Amino acid sequence: MKKIYLTAKIFFVFIFLQILTACPDMGTGVEYNYTIVNESGKTVKLVPYSNGVIDMSKSVILQNGQQLNHIEPPAGHLSGYSMSGFVHVPNISHIAIIFGNEKKSIYSSYGSTCTTCPHLSGEVYSDNLRSPFNVIYNDTPTETYTINASDYQNATMCNGSCD
Repeated sequence: MKKIYLTAKIFFVFIFLQILTACPDMGTGVEYNYTIVNESGKTVKLVPYSNGVIDMSKSVILQNGQQLNHIEPPAGHLSGYSMSGFVHVPNISHIAIIFGNEKKSIYSSYGSTCTTCPHLSGEVYSDNLRSPFNVIYNDTPTETYTINASDYQNATMCNGSCD
């Protein structure tokens, strides 16, 4: 009886050690470093939308040559971070980049094939190469999105206030 008890105890210790060593190392997480740089030649205002509704209270102004940086510290997971984390808006759907209150571009977080997503007049979709929502600006731990002079040139005239 004592031999069976000792054998069972060794067996359970062995199983316990197997379980402990079988778990993958989750690591300490990844630090994400995202930067938006304004090199457009104009002061820009970044204005977020939540589910298609503008939220001016969360807008950010960047002078020409200025940058906005956000570092997301390691959180013990590998879920990633995205450019949309700059504007802490739940359900961010769009972001407008307003150039000196003269021109603007509206970028959608949705792909151009989404038929059930909120749509705004003149929006550019996330699958467009210049969209800050495009995965090319969200696929590595260190990313920089530069608003440049061609973005200003390609923006739509506001014909009045852009807000």
